[in-house]
Amino acid sequence: MAQAALRTDPTAPPSRLGGDAVMPAPVFGGLLDPVLVEHRLAFASSSCIARQDASTIWRFVVRDLCPDLIPLAALDGQPYGADEFLAVVAVVADRIRAAMTAAARDPEAARRLGAQLGGEAGLAALPLVLTGLGGWPLLGKAHALGQAINAISDDGAMGRALGALPLADPPLAALLFHAILTGISNPARMVLAAIKAAGGAGEARLSQAGFAPLVEASFAHAQQQALGLQPQSGFADMDLACQRLERYHRLLRALTANIEFARASRWSGILNGIVKLASERVEDRLRDVVPDLNSALRRARSGADRSDADRMLAAINGIYLVAAIRACRESLAVNALFDQVWAQSGEALELHCKHNLELLQTDPPNPIIAARLDGAITMAQVRFNPAYAETLRRARATAERRS
Repeated sequence: MAQAALRTDPTAPPSRLGGDAVMPAPVFGGLLDPVLVEHRLAFASSSCIARQDASTIWRFVVRDLCPDLIPLAALDGQPYGADEFLAVVAVVADRIRAAMTAAARDPEAARRLGAQLGGEAGLAALPLVLTGLGGWPLLGKAHALGQAINAISDDGAMGRALGALPLADPPLAALLFHAILTGISNPARMVLAAIKAAGGAGEARLSQAGFAPLVEASFAHAQQQALGLQPQSGFADMDLACQRLERYHRLLRALTANIEFARASRWSGILNGIVKLASERVEDRLRDVVPDLNSALRRARSGADRSDADRMLAAINGIYLVAAIRACRESLAVNALFDQVWAQSGEALELHCKHNLELLQTDPPNPIIAARLDGAITMAQVRFNPAYAETLRRARATAERRS
């Protein structure tokens, strides 16, 4: 929905406002795409590779390891797809393995490799790249399996699908679980199937049965959603921010509602850290909701009355955020602040709706008042319910007829 389209449609629910995504440059012929993530994790996991680190390793492979196999133009955005890379993937993997072996034996080789990979992050990601290249045929199948699991209603079939994974190879299993979770709409079903297969919901039982990579991959996915809530951006793409919150909540609830986390364990520490990370990302924006609402819906105190489309957009987006947080609050640590904002936004919205209806009765053709009332009705539909918004629409129509 364009920013200017702020008038409500009585026949359709309101839509959050989003932006355009930018496609990143491909690396490794796209073979590792199912396990690439956009943000480096705050809590390390062997289930995924940050795209920044994958790009650094790709440059190292093309320029330093395999200039005789891969054209330098592959680094400049020139087409270099899977078919071309598949012809050399085995040799590339062998050369990466040789470089890692040399670094393990020779401190000077290790220093050079670290410099070529940009430091610790690149070094840590290199084994994951090697594992991914070794199991690349399974990565795409794992992503497809995740999408297929959405249609599986039989618990036995779900268990058999998990049993077919290489659980005895934890590094590869972690990458596969990450690729699977990318396509799963309800991660709780997979967690429950793992608990059933393991014969218990405790950390030790799940780890012994080979399902620790599933928990690690779930943590990694949840972190990606939280890290995507960039606080400095003000959540300009509110539709995406709310989707991230909803996905974050599903992932964490799949774990916390089913797994028995031991107190003071590593997993418990990661879980608490992810909750803290996500909560900090939404707190600042949550504090702006009521001031943005008042600024958008209040008549100008001095000078000519005016309507600011940017402020109205910020206010509407803020109400969408409040609604999303309300649905996800069990996975966040913002209860006190949320309760305050929820109550204040409801009171302020009711007051502004009433005041703008009164202004409309005295000056029905005024487009500025109409725009403010349209925005208020959109927010009321999200903050309260569609029935309340419809009551406001009828009150508006009555006021216009009487005038």
